[in-house]
Amino acid sequence: MKNKWRVKAPIILLWLAAGFLFVAFYVLFTGWVAENDLQPVSGRVSSANTSIKWVFTKSRDRTRTNKSHRSQLFLRLEDRPQTFYLQRNVGMHYIDEAYETMLREIKSADSVCVWVEEKEIGMPQAAIMQLAVGGKILVQFSPWHNLKNFDFTLLFCAGVFCLSIFFLAKYSPQNARPARKRAKE
Repeated sequence: MKNKWRVKAPIILLWLAAGFLFVAFYVLFTGWVAENDLQPVSGRVSSANTSIKWVFTKSRDRTRTNKSHRSQLFLRLEDRPQTFYLQRNVGMHYIDEAYETMLREIKSADSVCVWVEEKEIGMPQAAIMQLAVGGKILVQFSPWHNLKNFDFTLLFCAGVFCLSIFFLAKYSPQNARPARKRAKE
């Protein structure tokens, strides 16, 4: 029974490592937004507003509920059925001065240009990746916009850990096979 697990454990670790690394790189490449994936959409603003809503999240042990505010900026362009939005967590603040300042500039501007991902062009709502009002950039594009979470790092580290344990188990000196004796000539 002991030898059975010595044979199967490295194979299981190798499959785990491959799975963790595959999912890590999948998360990396689906969350990555390149600048040439953005599509500019410009026009006159038909409506724009901001809102702040409560966000409730459960703690890991599910005994507490954490509260914070999510600030959102919505705008619609004339001749476009789409709603463009920005959102961020503002903690316990009841007003987001940055979004309120942007809203005043958007309402007073002649034209607005938003950059969104190409895959979101036909959707009813699209996240704003970059925003320019009258030639002045208010929100600068960041390729790491969607990758501020911990998923890739955690999965990549788990994959490398499983891979290193696999190599230690497979090629450690304790598991080395005795060398064959050379046939006498």
